[in-house]
Formats: sequence, structure tokens, C-alpha cells
Amino acid sequence: MLMSDSTNATKPGYSTSERELSETIDRIFAEANGRIIFATFSTLISRVQQVFNSAMKYNRKVIVTGRSMINNIEIALSLGYLKMDPKLIIKNRNG
Repeated sequence: MLMSDSTNATKPGYSTSERELSETIDRIFAEANGRIIFATFSTLISRVQQVFNSAMKYNRKVIVTGRSMINNIEIALSLGYLKMDPKLIIKNRNG
């Protein structure tokens, strides 16, 4: 038996492709003059990688907040699921 759950599965239409979403993230980083606030599920490591890729490409720094997000990123880095320059992340002054 396969059991799965999908957000908005009962709504007609389609979801944006990962490629299209990656291009959108990249465009936001290219066009934004100030800070970018990006929210995602802490378990969506591929999305975190997309953000890291764009941040590195446009010489941006990243502050990671949230216990689950920090923990999952640390685990993904230690297992080699995330690739990034350690200088990319700066420490949050509030914890």
C-alpha cells in the first residue's frame, strides 16, 4: 500500500516545476537591492540548496533561523546533501 499526502492535491491545476522555481529564486536574488527573506520547510533541503546556490552566485550572505532549520541544515551538510561555502552563513546575533 502506498499512502501519501500532497498540499492542495484537491485543487485543479498544476504546480510550478522545480526548474522554473529555481529560475525565479535566481531572478529574485539578481534583482533585489536589499535583504531577501525566504521561508521554506526545514525538511525541504533541495530548496535550501537552491537558495544557497543563488546566494553564492550573487555574493550574498545567509542568516539561518529556527531550531529545526538550523538542525536540518547541519545534518544535511554533515551528510553531504548540501554543498556550500561555510563563509556563506553568518551567525544570527539573536541566537
